[in-house]
Amino acid sequence: MPGEIETFRYVAFEITDAGEVLQMFAPRRAENRDHAIRAAMVLAETYAGAAAWRMHGDGGQPEVLFSRGAIGSLDEAS
Repeated sequence: MPGEIETFRYVAFEITDAGEVLQMFAPRRAENRDHAIRAAMVLAETYAGAAAWRMHGDGGQPEVLFSRGAIGSLDEAS
């Protein structure tokens, strides 16, 4: 859509001793698609899981670009 604003984000997740998946920090904004994916791939090496996604300006569902391991809800992370 013309004028649609999209943002790219990434975040890491960890698993507690009780088995809960926790978001490690507020989702970080990436400069572009490649930046979001690369950042999530690096985080996935350190944490139990990581994800990168694209948010469309229309407020729709996030488009998952990358996910590995234990991840929580991207709807809540957004």
